[in-house]
Amino acid sequence: MSSVSAADQPDSQADAIPELQRMGQELEQVRQKLRFTEQLLAAVFDQASYPIAVMDVHPDGHFVTVKGNPPMLRMLGLSATSSSITDENNQNFNPEVVAMIRSRLQAALQAGTTLSFEGQLQMQDRTVWTQALYTPIPGADPAHRWVSVVAFDVTAQKLREQEGLAHREQIIEQQALSLNELSTPLLAINDRVVVLPLIGAIDSHRAQLIIETLLNGIAEARAQIVIIDITGVSVVDTQIANAIIQAAQAARLLGAHVVLTGIRPEIAQVIVSLGIDLGDIVTRSTLQAGITYAVQQ
Repeated sequence: MSSVSAADQPDSQADAIPELQRMGQELEQVRQKLRFTEQLLAAVFDQASYPIAVMDVHPDGHFVTVKGNPPMLRMLGLSATSSSITDENNQNFNPEVVAMIRSRLQAALQAGTTLSFEGQLQMQDRTVWTQALYTPIPGADPAHRWVSVVAFDVTAQKLREQEGLAHREQIIEQQALSLNELSTPLLAINDRVVVLPLIGAIDSHRAQLIIETLLNGIAEARAQIVIIDITGVSVVDTQIANAIIQAAQAARLLGAHVVLTGIRPEIAQVIVSLGIDLGDIVTRSTLQAGITYAVQQ
């Protein structure tokens, strides 16, 4: 067995010093790189003005939050000390939200690329509209797959859109009502005779409006004769003919006599071919002839 002489020991120690110095320099470089990486992460993650979270998705579908930045916590109404943003046990979220986030995470992992999602996050106390990007992070442990989530709170924008849509629907409804009133006018000829000129197409909604307008007009004017003019109705089918018959029957229930005018030859043929019985409704070819008849009664 060889032994190290006392004379050899100082040289060995002297040779070890440069190696230790080199290792110390390398360690310091690693520390500097780590500090730089931490600063870079803080600048991108913690200091970002938009919500960011990193999710850990387990093979069984369970997910927890690795980290969420302050904007993400604020958007979801969580405290800065929350350990998990979307833990199934977090009472701030209902089961539907948890299931939705789980499906989005799984979809992004299966796609292997960034997916965009927009929708509502219905929490216990409020609703948040978000537009989010789900990006799988490559190189993670297969048992713990990571997905970064960048979300934007678009609740205010959605509320403005809904208010604008409601306002537009209200305007459209008012315009439709005005058009219906204009398209179904009831004109008084004298204190006994009123005229209801019909123009354009007649659907089920307008047929009901015609009957309501006619009945209200008869009741208000106490009319004895009602002239229904269909000169402006280009096409008469079963629906329109039935609407006219119903209007006439409703008028007779109020004691008014009905005169139907504007029946052209082609419309007369349609009425006959449909087998429609006009009953005791007086017919005239023109509105003028109908008015002449009415005022002579």
